[in-house]
Amino acid sequence: AVSRIPSLEMDFCENRAADSVVGYYCALAKRENIPYSVQIDLPECLPVDEINLCLVLSNLLENALEACRKLPQEQRYIMLEATYIKEMLQICIKNGSPEKLKKDNSGRYLTTKKDTSCHGIGLASVEQALADYDGELFTQYENGEFQASAVLYSNSIEEK
Repeated sequence: AVSRIPSLEMDFCENRAADSVVGYYCALAKRENIPYSVQIDLPECLPVDEINLCLVLSNLLENALEACRKLPQEQRYIMLEATYIKEMLQICIKNGSPEKLKKDNSGRYLTTKKDTSCHGIGLASVEQALADYDGELFTQYENGEFQASAVLYSNSIEEK
């Protein structure tokens, strides 16, 4: 069987880099019958490196997709909100999650995948990308829902 990349013919926002990532994960979620809602309002130009923006979005959305795959159909969902207001970029992803994730001694989430040598660096790479912009990542788990929120401040970006 030939594996095809899902169609990316959806427009979510004016920022092409973010739009591509969001569209890709939307198509994957639809293919797997995972409800996927998007409220994203990002301008064409952001004071954030596109590579870092894509890294943050793709890692958070990949984690959400992985969590949903472990749930029964009725508990699956991914909700994405992203805005750029008053020189602050905010990305928030909520998704169904099977259990509270375990953390290591340093407070980092442990991967739930069997091959731990190649996995478990997603949130760490998100944190590193955010640190380049004095941004922060907030995570919480409550009542079967995992939430990851990333915040970047453009006033600190311009100083670099």
